[in-house]
Amino acid sequence: MPQKLKDISNQKFGLLTAKKYIGNEKWECHCDCGQIVYATGTSLRSGKRTSCGCNRKTRLIDLSGRRFGKLTVISKNEIKKGNRVYWNCLCDCGNEAIVCGSNLGRMVNSCGCIRSKNTTEIKTIHGQRRTKLYGVWCSMKSRCNNKNTKSYKDYGAKGIKVCEEWFNSFESFYEWSMKNGYKEGLQIDRMDNNGDYCPENCRWITRKENMNNTSKNVFLEYNGDIKTLSQWSDIVGTSEKLISGRLKRGWSAEQALFGKKNT
Repeated sequence: MPQKLKDISNQKFGLLTAKKYIGNEKWECHCDCGQIVYATGTSLRSGKRTSCGCNRKTRLIDLSGRRFGKLTVISKNEIKKGNRVYWNCLCDCGNEAIVCGSNLGRMVNSCGCIRSKNTTEIKTIHGQRRTKLYGVWCSMKSRCNNKNTKSYKDYGAKGIKVCEEWFNSFESFYEWSMKNGYKEGLQIDRMDNNGDYCPENCRWITRKENMNNTSKNVFLEYNGDIKTLSQWSDIVGTSEKLISGRLKRGWSAEQALFGKKNT
């Protein structure tokens, strides 16, 4: 210790006791709370440094009676962990909890019952997570809300939405599906192609039926009856590709369907 430096070993300054000189005019100090800090002799003697900082934190506004989420602060707890202040809290569910003051309202809003409830809900949903129906639900929401998906331009960009009931709950969508004939392999279909995904506008149909409803279908009229090429293919037994090729070559509807080309 330099000769001109005043020896303050074992002297107390507020909550701090100077223990030993460590150089550069600084002292190793032990706080009453158990923390070790380093301070200059000048700051100690002038009263600028009187603790490790714990006294400032213990002068926090009394939180008793305040609410944070589902927690109501009852009283200060005597737990000591460094300079942290803990509070006794009562949760709306009836459980008691001891929470660090710095976490109240920021990280902790209940005794844990909210987390337990959310975990249960997640497990309920995730019980179906690997199913085709869960995939349908995710895809339906994605094409209506995710601008990065290729199909967004045909759905969300055109104002088509998923109703709030389904968007917020897979369980609601699952319940409706089970009551309305869902089977693996079926596809969800909007009866009004300009309408939203909602119970009153949706049904479960086969992939072929769904394809017949798309705006990309080519329709063909024969004997006053208008059907898609896929539907005509099923009726006459000629492949859709062959019918389409004949039409492109200028064949009439009858010729394209039945292969009767006049030479």
